[in-house]
Amino acid sequence: MRHADKRWRRYKNYEFAARDATAPVVVAEFAKACVAFPLAFVKSPEGLAPIAVLGLSSGRNLFVARNGRWVGGYVPAAYRGYPFRLGKTQEDQKLLCVDEDSGLIHGPSSDNGSADQEGEAFFDVQGAPSAAVKEVLGFLSQVDENRSVTVDFCNLLEVHGLIEPWPIVLKNAGGEQKIEGLFRVSEVAMRKLKPRALGALHKENALMPAYCQILSMQTFPILGQLAEAHERAKTSAEYLPPPAPSGEIDFSFLRD
Repeated sequence: MRHADKRWRRYKNYEFAARDATAPVVVAEFAKACVAFPLAFVKSPEGLAPIAVLGLSSGRNLFVARNGRWVGGYVPAAYRGYPFRLGKTQEDQKLLCVDEDSGLIHGPSSDNGSADQEGEAFFDVQGAPSAAVKEVLGFLSQVDENRSVTVDFCNLLEVHGLIEPWPIVLKNAGGEQKIEGLFRVSEVAMRKLKPRALGALHKENALMPAYCQILSMQTFPILGQLAEAHERAKTSAEYLPPPAPSGEIDFSFLRD
C-alpha cells in the first residue's frame, strides 16, 4: 500500500484556502453559513450549484488572515476534511484521496520516537484504516451524501422559476467593479408561488435553504469590511482577529 508506512498531520491554519474566492457548499450547511457569508449559485454544464462567496476578486479569500487564521463565524465543510477529499472511480466507487502536496504527509514511520511518529497513521497495525482516517472518511461521506440532496434542491428551484441573475456592482476608489456569473433565489418569485408549488417545495424541505440564501445576501457588506481590514493589516503589526464570541467578526482593531 502506497501510504502504509506514512503518517499525516491535521492542518493548523487555512493557508491552503487563501486563494479561494468561492467554495462549494451543500444544503445541510445553509442554516449556519447564511449568517457568515453570502451564498450564491453558479451555472456550469453539470447544472446549478451553490457556493460560498469568500472574496471580491479572483484568487483572494478574505476570510483567511495573513497568519492563516479563519476570521469568520463558520468554516465551509469543503475545507474541514483537508488534506483529504472524496473521489470516484469510473465505476462510481468512492475513493478517499489525499493531497500529497499539502505538506501534511510524511514518513516512513518508525518506532524510535523520532519526528516521523508525529501526526496520525493512515493504517493501524492490522492494516485497516486508522480510527482518525475513518473519522475523516465518515465526515466526507456525510457531506458527499448531501450533494445529491443539494442537486435535487437546485433542480427544484429552477423548475419553479426561482433562480435569477444576481447583478453586483461594487464602488471603490478606483470606480465601479462588476461581479458577474452569480445567481440568487428571486424573493419576488418566492412571494408569487402558487399553493401547489409552495407545497412541493415544503415537501422537499427546500423552503428553508431557499430563504437562507436570500438572507445571506445581507452579509455582503462583511466582504467589504474584510477587504478594508486586509488593507489596513498590510501596514499594521496586528493580524486580523479571530471571530468574536457571537460569531461575528470583530473589526474594533481598525479603530486602534
